[in-house]
Amino acid sequence: MKIKKMQVLNNISFITTILIFSCSTLLNAQISLVPTEISFNYDVSSNYDAITIKENSTTYITAPEYVYPGTVKNDEFAYIAGQGNAVIKVKFNSSDNSNNYLVKATVLDGDGLGEVCEFFVAACDLNTKIFTIELDGVIPNVVGKWEFRWLWEATALPVNLSSYCPITTTSFITEHTYYTVLAEPKSPELEPRLEILNYACEWAMGENNEDNVCTGILNNGFAEHYNWNGTCYFLASDFLRLVTSLGITGTLHRWGAMNNGDIGDMERLITIPFDPVGQQYFPPEYTSYTWYFHQWAETSGIQRDPSAAISLIGDWGTYEDYLFANYKYLSALPNIFDITTNHAGHSVGCEAPEHRYYKTYPTTSTSILSTWQGPIPY
Repeated sequence: MKIKKMQVLNNISFITTILIFSCSTLLNAQISLVPTEISFNYDVSSNYDAITIKENSTTYITAPEYVYPGTVKNDEFAYIAGQGNAVIKVKFNSSDNSNNYLVKATVLDGDGLGEVCEFFVAACDLNTKIFTIELDGVIPNVVGKWEFRWLWEATALPVNLSSYCPITTTSFITEHTYYTVLAEPKSPELEPRLEILNYACEWAMGENNEDNVCTGILNNGFAEHYNWNGTCYFLASDFLRLVTSLGITGTLHRWGAMNNGDIGDMERLITIPFDPVGQQYFPPEYTSYTWYFHQWAETSGIQRDPSAAISLIGDWGTYEDYLFANYKYLSALPNIFDITTNHAGHSVGCEAPEHRYYKTYPTTSTSILSTWQGPIPY
């Protein structure tokens, strides 16, 4: 009995030695597991992935946004602020395909989307299966541009050895940049481009309601980064593209002189005193301005004028009453003009429909919407 018992003990010792040797060998090996592809915007019908954005006016950013290594492809992406239950898709590969793996990802630093709870990756799934992973966490609940790093960690479980022989693999870091917008983007920026999102998210950084977002863009963007130079047409259009890229519905208004050569026609618009953005077109001593037309924007019943950095509650007629002090009109032929004081409303004298024009985007005229210009001096 002693001999048999000794043989059993020797066998157990031998097997244990083999396992320890095998584990030790694996522990000394540099095993790695890396996410070779990470997709954020992969399904246009999903409420749990990222929204569609563009690299520029014509080129879409497509999934997978991250391709290993990040120098191959590492594109930006965007989510709705405060979105929960975000879902990503990931493909993995390893330096050792003889192992199964338990994988997780935590936010190493920055403002992340959430974390990946530990899950199982079989050896046969390496570089073939695309895993659908729900993130644990909530996306920032404000507008912004964010950067973060994920720390990917895995435990290898050798397929041909005891499950009691786990091996910690070499960790891996991925870097990401993303945007958060207030709501689904609206026309004309249904699929916003990076050059617009970069400005919009910087100027409205940290805001979480429409009024604050619009005010932030107006105050932080136009007053500091644009010059007026008579370009209300471009400034209003740029403002509209900025706010609609963040999910805010907006319109444009254009109020102008008819000037058809008929007696009574409005010929020029004369403003109240104000400081135009940049003050580059006229000398500083000018306080009011004479225009053929003026264009501005509206969001949620508030008139937003990027040319003057003014926000005023009310409809477009309320703003017309506020901004314009006088009008120049054709009082007699040939070419005799007079000045009249603006009155409440917009339907009498040279403000009557037959003597002036009013257009709005997108209701009555799409031609007044300009392409994106960007914050450069004109």
